[in-house]
Amino acid sequence: MKLEPASLAQVRTGRDGRRVCIDEDVFDVARRLAQIDPSLSLHWNERGEYFVVVETGEDGRERLVTTTTELDGRLIEHVERLAHPSYDFVGEMDRMDAQARRDADHRFHEQTGEVAERLAYAVRKDLQAKNRIFLPEGV
Repeated sequence: MKLEPASLAQVRTGRDGRRVCIDEDVFDVARRLAQIDPSLSLHWNERGEYFVVVETGEDGRERLVTTTTELDGRLIEHVERLAHPSYDFVGEMDRMDAQARRDADHRFHEQTGEVAERLAYAVRKDLQAKNRIFLPEGV
């Protein structure tokens, strides 16, 4: 089952909200995240009502790693996949963009397919097209 990230509306709502750091002692997920990388920490955003995995860099700046609405083992698997050296972020974004384009194209064809066929028929009829081609002899 796929991990459900926080929605854009939740992230916008929780943008300036209070975040509560979840200790490794309290939740096993927080402890396992720290085992993957000690710079990772788990937070709860009270206003947006979602969990945030944050990486704290050597310069002290926090960087968002991922968000989720549920806290379970899928989060650990997701972060392990992100932390693996073979993970290709750009490749995944390209695949997601291509899938979004295919989905949008499919929706467009589903919405306009029948109307477009009737329109094409009407245009052929108005132009008195016979839909025949002529090939010269020898072809």
